[in-house]
Amino acid sequence: MFIIEGSDNLGKSTFAKKVTKHVQEYHHSPAFYTHMTRPPECFNFCSDYMDMMSYFGVQDRFHLGALAYHKNALTPEKQVIVEGELLRRGSYIFVMFAECDRWYRDQLEESKRDQVIPNLKMPYEELIDMLVSANTRFREMVCRHEVYFDDYFMANKDQPYPNDTDAILLSQRWMNRIIELQKGGLIPWRK
Repeated sequence: MFIIEGSDNLGKSTFAKKVTKHVQEYHHSPAFYTHMTRPPECFNFCSDYMDMMSYFGVQDRFHLGALAYHKNALTPEKQVIVEGELLRRGSYIFVMFAECDRWYRDQLEESKRDQVIPNLKMPYEELIDMLVSANTRFREMVCRHEVYFDDYFMANKDQPYPNDTDAILLSQRWMNRIIELQKGGLIPWRK
């Protein structure tokens, strides 16, 4: 899996689709794009993640969102289990966050509500506070190395979104990892 985690409204979905397209076209891989929405109340933050894992999925949001948005949902014990299985499968984890919360808040306030999260029922100011808090949490996870990740993108006013070259480079790194695991017989060869 290629997992793209991070703050809302920073181009995760666009980037995930670019990675998927590049892997399909240049690596002839059966890569496919999926997006994880807000999990239901009954979601098990360990076993349900296991059921969602794949080798060639480009996943827009996954387990790190639980740490940013759902306090105590992904315990340290469950986190180790999930991260261990992701590593075993050759997953590549890319985290996106804004460098400055003030800049990020300004970006969100300039956006229309339907461009941020259309289905969340809460006052817009409360939504922005929640997103800025989650951004801070994603940044802390990476800067403090609290979670396993391969690479990150720190958005700012000079570069608010990752570029096409980033998508090509990171997808190449992921495919190289998958190929090495396939050569070692650790994951199945694609058909």
